[in-house]
Amino acid sequence: MKSFFKVVEETGNYEGRATRREFWLFNLWYYLILFVFFVLEEMFVSLKPYLSSFYILSFIGTNICLNNRRLHDSGRSGWWQLTGLIPLVGWLIFIYFMVQPSDKDNEYGPSIQVGPEKNKNGHPSIETIN
Repeated sequence: MKSFFKVVEETGNYEGRATRREFWLFNLWYYLILFVFFVLEEMFVSLKPYLSSFYILSFIGTNICLNNRRLHDSGRSGWWQLTGLIPLVGWLIFIYFMVQPSDKDNEYGPSIQVGPEKNKNGHPSIETIN
């Protein structure tokens, strides 16, 4: 849940980078909370879809900022979010971009790689094991 609030605090920040972990943990919590709202709306018909609609609308800016920073982490411009608007295949292209590994230092900032450094074969280097 800490990762969810960290991303919410970053709302409005279109610069910098966001790791895959940050992106996917935020989305996990986002959709779990949305599911709870859907269940509550079904249980209490008087709520109608107001609760979930308000929740979705209130997080549009947060999602755009996070997507932008995630694309920066893989070396792409935030404008690549618009690929999601392409009928039928747009969301597949967008998901492909989101699962790409972090790029090394690029024009959007230094690498924020988490975990042990890897050698050219993809194995942890000896310095990080000790």
